Amino acid sequence: KDQSKIAISLSNMGEAMESKGQMEKANSNYKKALEMYNEIGELNRVILCAEHLSVSLKKQNRLDEAIYYAKLGVLLSEQQNQKKNLINGHLHLAELYQEKGEFKQAIYHQKVMSQYKDSLFTEKNLTAMARLKVEFDLELPDKREQILWVEMTERQEEMYASYQVQLKKWLFRKIEQDGVSTQRLEILEAILR
Repeated sequence: KDQSKIAISLSNMGEAMESKGQMEKANSNYKKALEMYNEIGELNRVILCAEHLSVSLKKQNRLDEAIYYAKLGVLLSEQQNQKKNLINGHLHLAELYQEKGEFKQAIYHQKVMSQYKDSLFTEKNLTAMARLKVEFDLELPDKREQILWVEMTERQEEMYASYQVQLKKWLFRKIEQDGVSTQRLEILEAILR
């Protein structure tokens, strides 16, 4: 627990040094914090620290080192299935590769970032829709079903019988012309009426 507090302090000092423009001191603090987080198994903080270090190195135009730490963050984010960090990490890698002039890599990471972003958006929407459905179902009154049987009048029965005869004639004509296999849907409809 003490190591965690020390690592947090180192990370915070890294941020303070970075804001003052003391980039080497910032990098040193970030690296020490990253190592400590890794030793105690706080992978979420390793990811965050790797991201800070990568951004700091980018500001110094040390792109290869920045890419290394950005990839470390992405790799750990994949292991932890942290889509938000994956989105940020791949976006950062796309920017780094673009700045380095390696456009194929930049496009690749942009595409991967978009895929994660789309999947995260879809997950959020599905979760929200499921929550709304549950809320809506809870608000609905209990269903009441009532079956009413209604007798047809004599005139209605005559019209229905006439309709059935016409439908059968039309259906048999279609079957003779086109065959049974092409009229399956019409046959089903006629049976159900």
